[in-house]
Amino acid sequence: MIGRSASNHFLYLNLNRYVLQKEMRFAFPILICVAVVAVGVRFLTLSPPVHDAYLDETLGKEVSFEALIIREPTHKENNQRIVVGLPSDARVTISAERYPKFEYGDYVKLSGKVRLPESFETESGRMFAYDSYLEKDGIAYQMLYPKTELISRNNGNVLFEALFKVRRAFLSSIRTTIPEPHASLVLGITIGVEDGLGKKFEDLFRTVGIIHIIVLSGYNITIVSEFMARAFKFLPHKLPSILGIMSVVLFVIMAGASAATIRAAIMAILVVVARMIDRPYNISRALLIAGGVMVFHNPHILFHDPSFQLSFLATLGLVYGTPLVARVFVKLPETFGIRESATTTAATQLFVLPLLLYQTGQMSVVALPANILVLWSMPFIMATTFGAGVIGFFSSTLALPFSLIAYTFSEYVFFIAETLARLPLALFALPPFHWSLLAVMYGTLFFLVYRFTPKLLKTTH
Repeated sequence: MIGRSASNHFLYLNLNRYVLQKEMRFAFPILICVAVVAVGVRFLTLSPPVHDAYLDETLGKEVSFEALIIREPTHKENNQRIVVGLPSDARVTISAERYPKFEYGDYVKLSGKVRLPESFETESGRMFAYDSYLEKDGIAYQMLYPKTELISRNNGNVLFEALFKVRRAFLSSIRTTIPEPHASLVLGITIGVEDGLGKKFEDLFRTVGIIHIIVLSGYNITIVSEFMARAFKFLPHKLPSILGIMSVVLFVIMAGASAATIRAAIMAILVVVARMIDRPYNISRALLIAGGVMVFHNPHILFHDPSFQLSFLATLGLVYGTPLVARVFVKLPETFGIRESATTTAATQLFVLPLLLYQTGQMSVVALPANILVLWSMPFIMATTFGAGVIGFFSSTLALPFSLIAYTFSEYVFFIAETLARLPLALFALPPFHWSLLAVMYGTLFFLVYRFTPKLLKTTH
């Protein structure tokens, strides 16, 4: 009797599970359709960037006006890029001389010619919709090298100013003990800083397919969350997790809050939330939630933000492409994570390659070996750079051992990149092609994933 009851209970549970799976099979496409409709409605109801009456009347003429710097400026090799906001809420992007350096919250006077952004042709012969790229950030105007004058400082959000001060102090601490371009490389790997590496080394990293290492990833953000959660483990049950979430949000703001960083942050926060409510973390759902939330908030990023597009596709490749390509590398040794590195690298490259070819026409033949040889050193660079930066707040001398290790590993990265870039045909270029070919590429890729990967949703606990 007991055995029959247990058997019936087992059959009942399995029947329920089967029914639930059948329901989810139908619910998922419905959910996707609802999301597409919601994003479409949101896109149609979006307001265009705010325009300023005075600037519209004086386009192309010499003008002078005052504005607030609303983002931390990006300092490049030969200039600095600034975004200012006017009292009318209109925004202007500015390419200014490298010096004097400005900061978030500075109130400045600008004198020069204002113009509307326009599309332009890249070196590969492709058109880049620069006006649409700026529109996604609500920017309507552009100024090139105006006369700039500082009026006052500390006019921004108090919290943001504090975070950016910490960021600048950390950058200064690293650059005191590590020379360039190594300092910019380790800072890019650790907190996503794009300043100072220079076009020469950016082109070098693109040639060998490792430019993504200087973009803040989910791995970096997860480390921040885990560190905070463990550091405050002695607190009551959910407080460490809450502090981990708060630290992720603050870290993303400090790092500049790019679309790729926000996507990674949302997924990292979902890991913490799943742990708080004692539920399994499904990376596929997390990716869809992160992408859906971001696209609903700003549909323009779906079409005009290469950073978001490539980041989303790379993560998609990591989730769905890894099982597809795993069989290709089954004979590689597992020592030092060689097989895992090769598999994940090939999967992400497979998913981003069509879009990269469409956008830039460039394909790195040495990307796979370059990533295998470089990626294992990333945790060591991050750990020693963080140690050097924090200890450097108090003593540059005590920070030197950490700085030396970070410098050594970054020199290794440069060595690998320069060596592989010398190989014949390390990078080859394709002429521009129609977007329909891009659609065929991704259609074929998604069909292969659907056909040869029996279980697409991988759940990790």
